[in-house]
Amino acid sequence: MTSDPRPETLAFLEQYNPAKAPQCYVSPAQWTEIRPVVLEGVSPLAHLARPTLRPFLTALTRLALFGQQHGYELDIKVLLDPVLVEAFLGNVRKETKDPAPYLWRLSDRWGLVGTGDSHAGLMQPDYRAPYSHTEMTALLLAAHNQCSTHRTATLLAIIFLGAGCGVNRGPAAGVMARDVHQHGDAWFVRTPKYCARVREEFLPLYYEVAELRPTGRLRGTRSHDSVTVAASAWLHGRRGVPSLSVDRLRATYVCELLNDGTSVLDTLAWSGLQGAESLNGYLAYVSRPPFHCATSIQGAK
Repeated sequence: MTSDPRPETLAFLEQYNPAKAPQCYVSPAQWTEIRPVVLEGVSPLAHLARPTLRPFLTALTRLALFGQQHGYELDIKVLLDPVLVEAFLGNVRKETKDPAPYLWRLSDRWGLVGTGDSHAGLMQPDYRAPYSHTEMTALLLAAHNQCSTHRTATLLAIIFLGAGCGVNRGPAAGVMARDVHQHGDAWFVRTPKYCARVREEFLPLYYEVAELRPTGRLRGTRSHDSVTVAASAWLHGRRGVPSLSVDRLRATYVCELLNDGTSVLDTLAWSGLQGAESLNGYLAYVSRPPFHCATSIQGAK
């Protein structure tokens, strides 16, 4: 608690109850459960006036509700961990007032944001940066070393669909083993709007996932948002294992297509991207060797 809290702010916190608001987003039962951690979380800011403190309360309440719904411990240092904050912010609806600056300030006050991070929150990683071979190996090893077959199957499916097919988020949600099929000699996976070509080196991983989940959705029964949040948490904090990012898995797929000399039209068709400009962010990571003409300009006729 701050050394000089305002008495009127403390009184406001004591009676604060978003479950009674006209447009409530939390039920009375949910508020009863998350109330202690929310009040603890904003306690370092109890010196602020009520209008200034209210958006911090709203943001932290929504974060705590998100954590509760996804099975996280209702501990302030768990909820304000930058990994969970980023996962939550990635699921905030566009019409919702941006909670990011309030959550990052709270995370910083609790000593959870690194000293090298920007004042607005963590330095945002480049989600168009592909995983290296070493990182992919670490992800696969960690997926195989999970405590249950369910977790292993889910993680392997996420990795297969992301890095092997470039399919993530909504389009990946309903993919089943039977959706992988052939066009000629090439393998593809069917999504609601397009067919994504399977990178050949990922076919053994597909066979493994299909054996673990021969029926039903490859990534399991959770929604496409919650399954990636849970999967990230299963790998979080493991020594030598990079953070799981479905965007970086997709970037790995796109960059490998470009590195292999796949045409722009095929890359767009297989990745579901809408226009050539959407590839610009990946080009910095494409490392095809330069082509040198064997005939000198002077010798050309």
